[in-house]
Parts: sequence; C-alpha cells; structure tokens
Amino acid sequence: MPTVKVFIRTTSNNKDVNIRFRYSNGRNIQLFHKSEIFVNPTVFDEKKGCVKAKVVFDTKKRTQIDTAIVERVKLIRRLCDSVVTEDKTIFNSEWLEQSIDKELHPEKYKETGSFFQYLDEFLTIKKYSDWRVSAFNVVNHLYWF
Repeated sequence: MPTVKVFIRTTSNNKDVNIRFRYSNGRNIQLFHKSEIFVNPTVFDEKKGCVKAKVVFDTKKRTQIDTAIVERVKLIRRLCDSVVTEDKTIFNSEWLEQSIDKELHPEKYKETGSFFQYLDEFLTIKKYSDWRVSAFNVVNHLYWF
C-alpha cells in the first residue's frame, strides 16, 4: 500500500527548514521530494505531519502550512498513482521532482515556437493585403533555402 510520509531534516532548531516528503510503495519504491514549504522545527509535529496543536503560532500561517502539506501529499499520490509502467527506471526521485515542478509551474514548460511559426500566426491574425503577406513570406522562404 503506497504511503506518503512528511518529515524534516535539521541539525539546528533556530531556523526554518524545508518540509520533505517520502513516497513509498513496498520495499522497492522510495521517492523523495524536498518542498519549498518552510517551517520551524520546534513547532513541527513529525508524527502527525503538521504544525503542533498546542504551540502558540499564528492561526493563518498554521492553516496555510497545514493546507500546503495536505495539498502536496495529494499531488504526490496522484502523480505516483497515475504512473503505470513496466520500466521502473524512470520512476525515481528526479522524475517526482520534475513532475511536481511541471504541475506547480506549467509556464516553465510551455513549448515555444520558432520565429517563423509566430510570423505565420501573425499574418493569419492580421488582415494585410496579399502583396504585403507575400513580402513577409519572402523572409520565410529565404530561411528554408
């Protein structure tokens, strides 16, 4: 049965650290993810995977951190459960990091077209005369020769 464990790694208690996640499914699959969610180790409950209930802490920030943790656990489970492949070599922590980054920041992975694709799109959107379109297409045809 797949599980996602929330934990932190630290040597000092006076500065905020990243919250980490471990996805495990049996003995053979263990994937790790270091999130950009920060928490002070003195207020984090590792057993429950959230901010300690009896610690004096800002309510908005507590809710924000706990919600972010729950959402990240859901994201990790959804991504890992959606992978059905025979090739287990691609199913590693690097794959998990990249998949999470694609989900959280899709604008970084947006495919960009070439100049000539944008030129063709520009010419179809704008209403230019035929002789002007042919003049623009000269640039496009010079590229292909």
